[in-house]
Amino acid sequence: MLTIRPYRPADWPRLQEIHDPARRNELALAGMPDAFRPLAEVAEEEGLFDYPHLDVAEVNGTAAGFAAYTNEELGWVYVDPAFSRKGIGRALLRHALEAEPDLYYIEVLAGNIPARALYESEGFVFREALHGSMPGNESFKVTVDALIRPSVAFTLGPAEMEDAEAVFSIIRERIRWMDEQGIRQWNAADYWAIFPESYYRDAIKAGRLLVLRDRLTGKVAAAGVYAHTDGFWNDLDGREGAGYIHNFAASRAFPGAGSLMLEKVEGYARREGRERFRLDCRAGNARLNAYYESRGYQAVGEVRDGGYHGIRREKKL
Repeated sequence: MLTIRPYRPADWPRLQEIHDPARRNELALAGMPDAFRPLAEVAEEEGLFDYPHLDVAEVNGTAAGFAAYTNEELGWVYVDPAFSRKGIGRALLRHALEAEPDLYYIEVLAGNIPARALYESEGFVFREALHGSMPGNESFKVTVDALIRPSVAFTLGPAEMEDAEAVFSIIRERIRWMDEQGIRQWNAADYWAIFPESYYRDAIKAGRLLVLRDRLTGKVAAAGVYAHTDGFWNDLDGREGAGYIHNFAASRAFPGAGSLMLEKVEGYARREGRERFRLDCRAGNARLNAYYESRGYQAVGEVRDGGYHGIRREKKL
């Protein structure tokens, strides 16, 4: 029977027996066998006992693996090779995610394909490769794959005034991208004349400019102006029970941020008790219309405003 419990001082000899052969295997997969140092030497240097969580997995009363983590990062996971392929690593990971639902970050040695496959099967995705000195053995250069859980690696909330320039930068970036892609949307008119910077600053003051923020860097990954009313929809029923998003843009530096923000702002509206979520986009933008269609946004008529010809889209929450 597999059980997971907090570490006890009496576990220390067994943790060394678990770590050392597992670490040798890990380094062999990374092509760095000479970088090995035993747990007895590195535990204090690398702060193993400083983690708020240090869990031990037991199989029929024998410690078979351990994990150390914070509310943000999974720092250590090792399983005795004698107990491999028994689901212990997965159980430790799931236990950590249950204990800390906002945990979002893991680093895996490049080449440790089994570990990366495990984490990806549990919802983590590759963020970037990091290069530097190996913790606990700085004479060795190492590459690690940084993995994140997108659903909790980004937070949605009202923008601060100091976020304004980042939002403007994202919009300018997207307008350039539309030009490059031959897409007619914001670049089809004088965008900044219609939506000047003061419009966004006023939205920040009113708490209506929402931003998707990367927890790792603090940077703004996407933004949009959230509203409870929209004049483009005044001829339809259900106005009072809907949420609306305008000026929605995502940074190209964060792939997938647009979809993630849309998902989170839908949840934001749902928690407010909204029954529908609405937006519009230019009628001639086939790619964007197809995207919203794939996300469950049904066309519910057209709108014209000066030179703008748009499609209204609605999703039931």
